[in-house]
Amino acid sequence: MPASLAHFNNFHSMGHLVKFIVTYETAFWREAGMSGEVAATSHPAVDDDYVEDDGSSNEPSGKASSSSSTSSSQPCNERALCVVFDVCKEDEHGIHPALVGLQGGLQAAHQSHINDEERKAAILSDLARCFGEKALEPLDFVFKDWHDEPWAGGCPVAYTTPGAITNYSKLSSKPFGRVHWAGTDTSTVWRGYLDGAVATGIRASQEVAEQLTSH
Repeated sequence: MPASLAHFNNFHSMGHLVKFIVTYETAFWREAGMSGEVAATSHPAVDDDYVEDDGSSNEPSGKASSSSSTSSSQPCNERALCVVFDVCKEDEHGIHPALVGLQGGLQAAHQSHINDEERKAAILSDLARCFGEKALEPLDFVFKDWHDEPWAGGCPVAYTTPGAITNYSKLSSKPFGRVHWAGTDTSTVWRGYLDGAVATGIRASQEVAEQLTSH
């Protein structure tokens, strides 16, 4: 591997993201007129006012259709919620209520130092502060800390140290010899996501085809 490419790879670190899914017997947040969506920048709406998607001020805990907290004395990395979405599915058997959420960055790192039951309790507690006490009674709760995956090391995307992209980014997908690079983190579109992986697969296969047919 060329030294410059090795340097570029060494300048990468994977993001830290945790995903959790909580299922319930009923979509109680919908019944209360809420969207089930949360975007928190400090702490879930508890005692402070927060701003709805339309920019209007509203009351916390069960009174709004969607929310993002605006202020709190609790640091971002010490809360349990970052974003939450309604992922209810409906079929011939009815509705299957569920919420999906993410923890990221310093928040995910902070949460990784507590055990699974403590993490579950913290997440459910913050969901209850946003959507009411029924959030404390899930049918099931699962989470995935992608930082613990040995072959991924994190998600959703890799980030670089200052100067790496400026000096080395063009090398990330440049072939050398018979080696061609593919992978979402070498993509120029939707880097870190499935679309980026597919795009680089197509690009690498075209490179190989051109090299084979040119000889």
